Amino acid sequence: MSRSYGQLGLFLLLAAACRPLNADILLDFENLPDLYFFAGGGQNIGNFYTGLDFEANVTGLSVSRFGGYNAAAYPPHSGDVVIWDPVDLTMTISFTPGVESAGFWYTSLDPLTLQAFDLGANLLGTVVGNPNTDGTTGISSFVSIQAPGIQSIAITSTPGAFVIDDMTYSSQASTPEPTPLMLMGSVIFTLALSRLKIIWPRFLPSVPDAYKKRSLDIQQPNTAGRGPTVRVPHKT
Repeated sequence: MSRSYGQLGLFLLLAAACRPLNADILLDFENLPDLYFFAGGGQNIGNFYTGLDFEANVTGLSVSRFGGYNAAAYPPHSGDVVIWDPVDLTMTISFTPGVESAGFWYTSLDPLTLQAFDLGANLLGTVVGNPNTDGTTGISSFVSIQAPGIQSIAITSTPGAFVIDDMTYSSQASTPEPTPLMLMGSVIFTLALSRLKIIWPRFLPSVPDAYKKRSLDIQQPNTAGRGPTVRVPHKT
């Protein structure tokens, strides 16, 4: 029984330890207020989302609101809303704090380049997405990049000829607080060890008398003061 409890406790501890330390965050832009739509208030999204900052001219487009847009050529990956930048060659998004990965679904008339930068604006990596629309009919494709300490990403393609949707990013890993699963595993494992210490002596074999006679015999220091004399058992 104690062995079973010990195995259960160890399993729970390992399960808790194997849980990811970083959390994936998804933005589908469906909750974007009217103010931040291109055909609504026309206001840049900016820092509307906590921990993110979109550079100027990034706004939303809706399939069903404000007269819609060319959704057949630049469809949302999900829902009703995408975001775009009709002015700039590059759309820059900053993260506070930094992240370990970032990705999104996109539709673009031309090749789309995704780059990641650290706090010192050093390039961490580059990924290129293939064109996936002809301006009449398009599909959504996923592109992502992963590197420690991403502080910003730059998305570059033809202005007004690409949209993005369902953006995901992972917060940087940190030391997790003890979870209920981890605490439960610790308690069960400790109880199993305690019970094992109680019952284990009953299973210990007795020491044979012959071995006792042949064991090491450490005597008192001799008169020469050369330390203890050790008698080594003879092999039989």
